[in-house]
Amino acid sequence: MKNFEKPWLNEENKVWIWENIAPNVTGNSNPNYWNALVEMFGPGSPGYSERTTSVRSVDHFGTMAPVDVRWTVYRSDEEEILCIHGNWINDEGYQRPFILMVNPDHQRKGIGTQMMIFLRERFMREYGHDMDADITFHGVKATESGAAFVNKYVNEDYEKRNNNIDT
Repeated sequence: MKNFEKPWLNEENKVWIWENIAPNVTGNSNPNYWNALVEMFGPGSPGYSERTTSVRSVDHFGTMAPVDVRWTVYRSDEEEILCIHGNWINDEGYQRPFILMVNPDHQRKGIGTQMMIFLRERFMREYGHDMDADITFHGVKATESGAAFVNKYVNEDYEKRNNNIDT
């Protein structure tokens, strides 16, 4: 991976800072979009499952060339899909989110946070270091609820970092 400059680390006082992202996407938080995603994955076993598919999206990737998206799906014990996450690796070699969506009937129950914990643990196993939430989510496109989740998640991550920095 390339060295990624982190302008949000204030070296002078060693405090991590994050500038909240604003919502900049509309329309993907509706039930029809969720239902189309659920249909795409079909039935499956409880817990986490993964697969990779090629996706084209100028809005996300800046090109119509297909990009491999790694999908992670979380299903309840009743096999209901509760959360869907897709990520891709950008030109700099960093994992970037394509989508993180929680079942509209199960939002605000910590399911998105549990997905992020799973993804960070997987990232640690695969790459041998923690996934930087700031690099992952910097400049991400998000709906209103997505932006609120990202800002809450990254600010909590920074609070933990700031409490663990030696001064």
